[in-house]
Order: sequence, then C-alpha cells, then structure tokens
Amino acid sequence: MSAENEMQVVRHRIMLAALGGAASIALWALAENWNAPFLPPRLYLAVFAFVCVYSTVGLVLAGPIPIIRALGGALLSALPIAALVSLAGLRYATPTDLLDDPNTLAVTFLLMVVSTPFLSVWLQDRSAWQSYEALFDTAWTITVRYAAAWVFVGVFWVVIFLSSALLELVEHDLIDKILSEDWIRFALTGVVLGLGLAVVYELRQTISPYLILRLLRLLVPLVLVVIAVFLAALPFRGLSQLFGDFSAAATLSVTAIGAITLVSTALDRNDAAAVSTPGLR
Repeated sequence: MSAENEMQVVRHRIMLAALGGAASIALWALAENWNAPFLPPRLYLAVFAFVCVYSTVGLVLAGPIPIIRALGGALLSALPIAALVSLAGLRYATPTDLLDDPNTLAVTFLLMVVSTPFLSVWLQDRSAWQSYEALFDTAWTITVRYAAAWVFVGVFWVVIFLSSALLELVEHDLIDKILSEDWIRFALTGVVLGLGLAVVYELRQTISPYLILRLLRLLVPLVLVVIAVFLAALPFRGLSQLFGDFSAAATLSVTAIGAITLVSTALDRNDAAAVSTPGLR
C-alpha cells in the first residue's frame, strides 16, 4: 500500500473515531440534562432523536461515501425522523414520556434501519436506489460493520477491566483514575466504535480471521503499556505478597507469553501480504 493510501487510511480512522467520540459525548450531555429548565421536553425529545439517528447513520455512511458528503446525507434521515418523533411526543402528557414507550422506539428504530440502505445506495448511485442486489449488499455490509465494531468495543472494555485488575495487584489505580468520569467512558466507547467501523470497512472485501486479527492489533499498544507499568511497579511490591498462593514464576511466564504473543501479532506481516487494504475514496 502506498504512502498516500496509508495516510488516507489513518485520516479515515481518526475522523471516524472523532465522530464516534463526539456523538457519545453529545448523548452523555443530553442524558445529564434531560430535565434541564432551559431545554423544553418537546425540544429535548427532538434533539435526542436527531443526535441518535444522525450519529448512527453518519457513522454507517462514512466509508462507502466520503465523510463530508456522508454527514450531509445523514441529515436526510435524521431531520425527518426527529420531526416525526417530536410530533409523536404530542400524544403524551410530557413529550419525553415517549422514551419509555418500547413500541414507539421500535418503530423509530425500524424506520431508521429500513431507510439507511436506500439512502446509502442513493448517495453512491442515484439510479441504483431500487436495485435489490445493491440494497441487499449495502444492508449486509452495514450489519457486519456494526456487529463487528460493537464486538470490538466489548473486547476493548474487557481488556480495560483485566488491565485494571492487573494494575491493582501492584496497588496502581491509574486506569480507575482516568475512567472516574462518566463522560470519559462514553467518549472512549464512541472513539473505539468509530475506529472499529473504520477498520471493518477497510477489510470489507475479506470476511475472514484477518478481520479479527486487524481489530485485535489495535489493542496491542494499550496492553503493552499496561504490562510495562505492571512490570515497572512489580519490584516495589514483591512477588510473595503480590500473588499469594500462585506461583510467581508461572505468573510471570504467562505475562511474558502474553506480551510476546501480542508483539508477534503486531509485527506479523503475513496478513498484510494476504490482504491488501483497498484505498478509501
């Protein structure tokens, strides 16, 4: 892959990660201010629906469609759905009570899911929006991208949890301090989701174990930093107090093997020879 394509891939990852983080922070801010006096219930409902639909559709469209155009196209879905949700809120004594109605939420979600493949195809080729083949391929790609990206988010938080438990063995609460604020956890989830969506799109022509390996490779720097902090703090704790009844040699061996495995995965270039990352538009 040329240097220009590599820079394009990096930019795409950064932009999707930033979009995901911004969307998560916006949802967190809305959740924190759901009963704020400066935000009437009907307006809050419309803004909440707009942010949810716009961020979801925008992240889906960005990839097959250039990001700026994708963000503009997402308005074609988010604005009408937000308006319909706001009108539906008039049926309730308090418009925000609609958020407690699973039937209305399910209909809203179904409307977004059904309309997104049509919108994606139309933005790419306006003459093909009625093509069953194009719609099916787009819908399947969206499903795979989001499923794989959310699995990656789950793996990320499992790694964070295990890393925090590892550092607690040496009485180091670095991760807990970083994640002490709710908005940071929301932002990290959005950033990781956007990053996962970007990587899955890069490997859209190959649904294979290489997809999983490429996603796991993104966690290598994080795990290596945690292991480095753990090993640096280890001499100050002492192995006998640290592991209790467990074998210190066995534990260190497992840690070393894990580190070596992660480094090997990161440095392994066989998948690069087998899978070529297609250029992004």
